[in-house]
Amino acid sequence: MKNEEAKQAFISRLNGAIRTKCTELTKEKSAITYNEGKGVVQFIDVIFISFLGFVPKQIQATEKLALTFIAPSLKEKKKMIKNVVSTMSGISGLAAIISGIGLALGWGAGTVAAVVAWFTGASMLGPIGWISAGASLTVVAGYFYFSSSDAKDAEKFETVLIGGLEEAIDGIWGEYGEQITEKMDQIQPFGKEEINVN
Repeated sequence: MKNEEAKQAFISRLNGAIRTKCTELTKEKSAITYNEGKGVVQFIDVIFISFLGFVPKQIQATEKLALTFIAPSLKEKKKMIKNVVSTMSGISGLAAIISGIGLALGWGAGTVAAVVAWFTGASMLGPIGWISAGASLTVVAGYFYFSSSDAKDAEKFETVLIGGLEEAIDGIWGEYGEQITEKMDQIQPFGKEEINVN
């Protein structure tokens, strides 16, 4: 399997698994709770651990940003955004992930640019910079704040996971693509119990 084909196959399988999990969670109700979202994230982590033995930081950042949409309060959203900045400090790919999320959610180019600039600046400045950028953290958290319904927040959670993970996987593929490709045929389709490969 060629490198680009393998990457697209992996992304396609992962996206299918995420959609299936989210559909299962919203079968009898319209929303995904914060704890259920954490369960989806743990499921994704198991997949990456099966392939690589760990979860790359770019994947962790995307998961945290997705969870921000269903976090129970603005305070929790701010905490998660700070956590993303800490996770991605010194790691490349955050701008692409944010751009992917913004495009998936239909943010305008100006909004995407502003959010990317804030995240990139905050990751370079660290915690001291957050103090001076406190007001703008509230503005950025506002982009992740509650929509008009829990169902829309659940939809955003799924959309952000899919859009953000695609960019994150693209960013890590050069380093880990070969390792993932080698194991692609050894595992059951995502969503089955037999994900573990050793």
